[in-house]
Amino acid sequence: MRKGEQTRQEVIRKAAPIFNQKGYDGAALSDLMRATGLEKGGIYRHFESKEELAGDAFDHAWKVAMDARFEGTEEIPNTVDRLKQIVRNFRDRRTGLVPGGCPLLNTAIDSDDGNPQLRAKARRALSSCKTIPGSLSAGTQAGSRIDPSSQIEVCSGNACS
Repeated sequence: MRKGEQTRQEVIRKAAPIFNQKGYDGAALSDLMRATGLEKGGIYRHFESKEELAGDAFDHAWKVAMDARFEGTEEIPNTVDRLKQIVRNFRDRRTGLVPGGCPLLNTAIDSDDGNPQLRAKARRALSSCKTIPGSLSAGTQAGSRIDPSSQIEVCSGNACS
């Protein structure tokens, strides 16, 4: 990875908690500069706008949350056991992933009246929650399947909180 791309990823990583805690409008450029150690021009060298940075920061925060929820589930062949692991992950790893709480909930509320790009990202993330039950039962052993439609609320609540 080139140095510029490394810097960009570092800015995203450091900006994610700021946007998650303060929202798009509440995240001042001075907050982002303080967190990253970059001047205004250093930040905007890597992003066309604050909106682009906020969108990338949301994507990062959402990935961190989802990765934590599904960690260790790939090798579990039984759907019920896989779902139990997701619930355990949710219970055991619900704090400290991204400071400020659930990135999806925060972004959905924050962008509801204002930022169409962030609102679209939040909607896509929520829609991805609805595919979780089907992905849980894909490729599992016979007799270990669950009815995906009965688990949507359980899974999406766990993945998004």
